[in-house]
Amino acid sequence: VRNPHDLTRTPGVSSSGSAAAIADFMVPLALGTQTGGSMIRPATYCGIYGFKASLDGLDRGGIRHLRPTLDTLGLFARSLPDIALMRRAIVGEEQAKAKWPEGARPRLGLCRTNQWSLASPETQRAIGAAQLRLRDAGAEVLDIDLPKPFERALESFKVISLWEGTGALEREIREHLDMMDPWLRDNAQKRATITRDDYEAAKSNAAECRARLASLFTEVSALIAPATAGEASQKLTGLEDLTFCQL
Repeated sequence: VRNPHDLTRTPGVSSSGSAAAIADFMVPLALGTQTGGSMIRPATYCGIYGFKASLDGLDRGGIRHLRPTLDTLGLFARSLPDIALMRRAIVGEEQAKAKWPEGARPRLGLCRTNQWSLASPETQRAIGAAQLRLRDAGAEVLDIDLPKPFERALESFKVISLWEGTGALEREIREHLDMMDPWLRDNAQKRATITRDDYEAAKSNAAECRARLASLFTEVSALIAPATAGEASQKLTGLEDLTFCQL
């Protein structure tokens, strides 16, 4: 799959076929799935809207999960009203629109995360420009730092992803390892380096992060964060930079 805005660049792997089809006006709406960035990254690279639901935000029935603790269903479209329309068609109810208290300014949190140093100059400029535009439009934009448990979040993601992903492919790895791509073969070897205790500790850290994240929304109505480290990569096969997406 190629990026319809620049055929020398990737649209973002995984659910990128859906995102590219939307951006190229082949279809108006599409589904996608995300474990660690497969909705957010293609939407960003292709310049469209991506909605990654929470774990139970959209019914995951019928999906063969590789990583059930992380896998989510999501939606692609070229506008937010189209996202809302498709979600309503799927779940059978309309999402309530956020309403600001009378006379109050929206309070938004700018969360650069502890990966900010990995953001490319164009990403840092885009986030800075967004902050100024939001303030000019009347919003209150606060700088938000993630709580301490998030320092281990990315390592926990890797452990959960590796443990569950190789577990889901146990038969394929046992019977057809030589036919699998290098990335999956590498994962099969790494599985031996983690234990059940590592996996349970990672899940506990993830649960703590989710609980602490919820508390941040007592201060702000929404968080703004970078979606990718930079512009679409010219690497057309395999995984590229996962900065920001996994968190």
